[in-house]
Amino acid sequence: MEKRLAGQMISVSVCPTRGDIVEYLRVKLCEDETPDAMNEILEAEILEKIQENISEMCVGAKNLLRRDALIDIFRFLLASLNIEAILKESTIYRR
Repeated sequence: MEKRLAGQMISVSVCPTRGDIVEYLRVKLCEDETPDAMNEILEAEILEKIQENISEMCVGAKNLLRRDALIDIFRFLLASLNIEAILKESTIYRR
C-alpha cells in the first residue's frame, strides 16, 4: 500500500459486536415500511431466529479464519441479508 500512497498508511478496524447487530436489527424493524405486516411476537421471533442463525452459520467459518473480526463482520452481513429479506415480504404470514 505504501508504494501506491504517498506516505504512511493508517488503518482503522471497525468490528460490530453482538450488541451492535441486535441494535441494527431493532432499527431496521422500526423502519419497517409495512408496519401492518409486523407484530410484537413476530418481531421478537425474528430477533431470536436471526441471532441463532448467524451464530450457527459462523461456527464453521471460525475454523477457517484466524481473525475474530472477520467472523463479526460475517455475522453482521448475514444479519443484514436476513432482515432485508424478511422485511421485503408484505404479510405477517410470509415473514
